[in-house]
Amino acid sequence: MAQAFNRIERETLQEMFVRSLSRGDWRIDHTCLWGYFFTDTDTAKLEAAATELMATGYNYVSIFDVEPEGGEERFYFLHVERVERHSVDSLHQRNAVLYDLADRYNLDSYDGMDVGPLSDGECAN
Repeated sequence: MAQAFNRIERETLQEMFVRSLSRGDWRIDHTCLWGYFFTDTDTAKLEAAATELMATGYNYVSIFDVEPEGGEERFYFLHVERVERHSVDSLHQRNAVLYDLADRYNLDSYDGMDVGPLSDGECAN
């Protein structure tokens, strides 16, 4: 059964690129460090997804737990990274692949991505 993920729309990615480029600290449209996040209450499912992601070039960062609030069930984040260059369209396509992966592993969510400069403080041209 397909998960009902709240998918990140292309327009949201476009806004993210515009905001980042207007700040001018580093170029989001150059080669950067991209982090991708998945959630589930079962670490075994996240570990299985991590294995596939690593086999396709992602670097494993961690699986970390989130302290539940009130009556919420404990859940975990899988964080993987990859150095790559994206445009709005390529990131939109990457997200589609990662939503599909989350669906195949029956994860609670593909929670999205973050981006930052490489270790030297810049994104490579």
